[in-house]
Amino acid sequence: MSKSDDRVIKLLKFKNMKKRHKEIKKICSLIKNCEQSISGYNHDMNESCKEKNICNNLVPKIKKENFKLFQFSSNDEDKNIEDTKKELTPQDCLKILNDLDENDHEILGFDY
Repeated sequence: MSKSDDRVIKLLKFKNMKKRHKEIKKICSLIKNCEQSISGYNHDMNESCKEKNICNNLVPKIKKENFKLFQFSSNDEDKNIEDTKKELTPQDCLKILNDLDENDHEILGFDY
C-alpha cells in the first residue's frame, strides 16, 4: 500500500489502532497479487513480472485457528488447501514484521 492511496490517507487519521488495523485488514483482503516493486526484492518470479518490475505473486492468506497462525497459499491450483497450509512460528511472524519498511510501520501505527 502506498501512503498516497486515498484509502491509506483516510486510515492514517484513525488514532485508535484497533480501528486502523480493522480497516487495513479490510483493504488488504481485496489484494490478490503482490504489487511490491522487484528492485532489491529477491524471491521467485516469472519473466512477465520482471518486465513489469513488480512481483505479482499471489498473496498468501493468514488465518488464526485457536492460538496459532496459519498461512494458506494457493499458488498451485492442483493442490488442495490442506497441502498449502503452513503454521507460522513466532520467528516467522517476527521476520515478516522486520521486513516491513518505514512506510508500512507508519501505516500500521508502529511509529508511535
